Amino acid sequence: MKTRIIHIDDHLLFAEGIKLLFEGHEKYQLEKHFNNSKDAYTFCRESLPELILMDYYLPEGNGLDAAESFLKLYPKPKIIFLSMVNDYFIMQAASLRGINGFLSKNIDHEALFTAIESVLNGKNCFNNLEANNNTNKGFLHLLSKREKQIAKLVAQGYSTARIASTLFISELTVSTHRKNILRKLNLENSVQLGNYLHLFN
Repeated sequence: MKTRIIHIDDHLLFAEGIKLLFEGHEKYQLEKHFNNSKDAYTFCRESLPELILMDYYLPEGNGLDAAESFLKLYPKPKIIFLSMVNDYFIMQAASLRGINGFLSKNIDHEALFTAIESVLNGKNCFNNLEANNNTNKGFLHLLSKREKQIAKLVAQGYSTARIASTLFISELTVSTHRKNILRKLNLENSVQLGNYLHLFN
């Protein structure tokens, strides 16, 4: 019996390509395509598939929120995000929530089927997650003692003025440190910094 799979993606052209990939496959049956997670969930409650392929960005919101309902089904289906998203923190959050894979839409069909086979055999499959993890862990050691102090306060929501007052330094100095912290950790903003410290510190 073939493994039953559904696909969730609101990009019709991509969905048609996925459908063609599975036509006549000896192991996998792409049973149905949905352009939103709500209709997919209704279907799954009646006829639960073994695997769900889904985009991260959906009409009703991000895939992590959408996946929550599927993760509560029993037996729990395997879930693989197939998306253009290549954000380490999103992949890490997906892994922590119990998602089984996170793949780029740029991969070829052989890589997709290899990943599906791996996930169905109980292994997780994420785009370079472990490599990014090891790299990001090393960045923390690049911060000075003062930068670590400021990073922690930024992550706690302190403003530049409040940090300056707390540490008895000028706001200009704080601003300079903040820029250096983001540069050294290869981050873009304070939200990512907060996620970073939560994961690694």
